[in-house]
Amino acid sequence: MMSTGSTDIKDTKRFELESALAPHVDPRWAEQLLIELRLRGVSGEHIGDALAEVDAHVVDSGTGAAAAFGDPVAYAAALDLPVDTSEKLSNYLPILLLTLGNTAAMLVTTQAVAAIIKNEPQAISLGGVLLFGTLTAALLILVVLRSQTLRLALRHPLFLVGGIATVVAGGALLQLLVPDRAITNLPPIPLLVGGAMVLLALVPVSYRQLRGLADPVVPPLFDGSPKATDPRSGAWLYALSFPVATLLLSGLIVLFG
Repeated sequence: MMSTGSTDIKDTKRFELESALAPHVDPRWAEQLLIELRLRGVSGEHIGDALAEVDAHVVDSGTGAAAAFGDPVAYAAALDLPVDTSEKLSNYLPILLLTLGNTAAMLVTTQAVAAIIKNEPQAISLGGVLLFGTLTAALLILVVLRSQTLRLALRHPLFLVGGIATVVAGGALLQLLVPDRAITNLPPIPLLVGGAMVLLALVPVSYRQLRGLADPVVPPLFDGSPKATDPRSGAWLYALSFPVATLLLSGLIVLFG
C-alpha cells in the first residue's frame, strides 16, 4: 500500500518543497534524498528529476519510497548523478569577499562602541586585528571545505556549533593576551558611523549575490512557477546576520563594558 508518511501542521512549511515535487513520497524521506544530493553537488534540475521519478514509482507501484528504494542516502549514492560543474570555488569568491567585508565592518563597529563606552580616543587595537585574522582563517577553511561543513552541520550540528564556539573563544582569548595597543589614530565615532554604514550597505549586495548563486530544485518541465523555489536558500538570513550580530555584540558591550 502506498504511504506518504504523516506530517504535523508545524511541518507543513518545512516540507513545502518536498510536497510540491514529490507529493506521494514520505516528506522526511524526500528531504533526506534532496539534502544528500545537494551535498554531492548535484544540480537542482537533476534533483527535481530524481524526486519526480521516485514519486512516479510510488504512485505506479503503490509501494512507499523507503520500501522500494531503501535508505535515501544510499539511494542518492547509487543514482550516480552528474555533479554540477558550476560548483567551483571561484564562484564563491564574491561572497567570500563580502563576508570578509562584513566581518571587518562588524569588528570596527563593535570596537568603536567599546571605545566610546570606555571614553578612549582610539578604537582599533592590535587584538582586534588579530581577532579578525583568526575569523578570516576560519572562514577560508569553511569555504574550502564547504561540502564537509554542510554535512557536519546537518548530521552533527552540535559538533559544528562547538567548533565555531571554540574558534570565537580562541580569538577572544588571543585578543586578551596580546598587548592592548591602539594601531590607529582615528576617533571612535567616525569609525562607528562608517562601520554601521558599510554593514547596512552590504545587506542588499549580499542578498543579491547569494540569490545569484541559488540553484533552485525544480520539477521536470519547470514553467517558472515560484512555488518551486527552495525556501531554504537563506539569502536574507545571511544578509541580515552581520548587522544583527553587531547589534547583539554592541548591546553586550554596553551592558557589561
